[in-house]
Amino acid sequence: MKRIKLILLLAIFGLSVSAQTIIVQKADGSNARVFNNIDDAVKQANANDYLYFSGGKYDIKSGWRGYTGTESLKSNFLVIDKPLHFVGGGYKGGSDAAVITGTFALRRAASGSTITGMTFENAVYLDSISNTTVSRNLFKSHLGLCGTGTNNVITECQFSLTSIYGTLSLGGGSSTNMNNYPSTTISKNIIYQVSNLQNVTIANNVIQSIIAYLSYCEVKNNIFIHSSLNYSPLTNDPYTTYNTFENNIMYTVGYAYNNTGKNNIALATLNAGKNVEDYIDITGVFVNYKGSDYHLKPEFLSICTGTDGTQIGIYGTTAPFKENKTTAYPQFLSKNIAEETNGNGELEVEMKVEAQVR
Repeated sequence: MKRIKLILLLAIFGLSVSAQTIIVQKADGSNARVFNNIDDAVKQANANDYLYFSGGKYDIKSGWRGYTGTESLKSNFLVIDKPLHFVGGGYKGGSDAAVITGTFALRRAASGSTITGMTFENAVYLDSISNTTVSRNLFKSHLGLCGTGTNNVITECQFSLTSIYGTLSLGGGSSTNMNNYPSTTISKNIIYQVSNLQNVTIANNVIQSIIAYLSYCEVKNNIFIHSSLNYSPLTNDPYTTYNTFENNIMYTVGYAYNNTGKNNIALATLNAGKNVEDYIDITGVFVNYKGSDYHLKPEFLSICTGTDGTQIGIYGTTAPFKENKTTAYPQFLSKNIAEETNGNGELEVEMKVEAQVR
């Protein structure tokens, strides 16, 4: 009920102000405050507060002077050092989209945070973060994991030709360094590449390029799209070592550099029994790859089965990728507000809100 009240409150504010709106409140709905920029909202929020974003563009204005506080100023760089919960309207686009510009980072003390339903135009970093969930967001730049952390979940996100990778520091690029994130799961994402990590589980993703610089990871139920031997995740990267690969679809299957695996499906298997003119590349397993429909075609369901018995890819598991790209929070659908008050001085407001199963 508190979530529904919050959605209605956001809708009412959307009627009365032209700028974007952020409502900050405790988990129980108390101590609600209203902001129109992300920097002030984060600064004034208390640990474990919820930040609800109406649709709009939120430009980060903060700067960061590095870990010592004495380095050259990095402009448009927001570093968050307390656990907070960021909630947008989903990443399906349109007027509900809450779009963040500038670099956004959670540091060690922000462990336990959640981020859902947001769109990020620039880089996002998790720096030595644990117990954090990042779900149903659109990333137009990379997601960097710095340092080491544990028990994180990155799920049902879409990356626009960008990657998840380990990095040495906030604002740094990837290297041959492999950051240790045990018990962290990267699952059911549409992503370009995963690299520079150790001890993570990579499951049920659609991976448009490769994985690289990975060690001691469990890689299962993924679809690797690149139809080229040069992009084989198993045989062509000497820095991808000691990983376990199970039930993935990929161009070719073969194990090297101490990687092991079983039940992986090569492109040749998908084309077995076909005439040459009917051969497909890996994108041919999807109902409509160009139209971003990543369901498997019916004829591949029987052979493209994951380790859990459900289909390989983002529509596997008992909780598949959510197609409407919204959060688990109720969604505001429509409003009808009278132009004037009635005889009792009351303003009649009719709003429609749709509950979400998950």
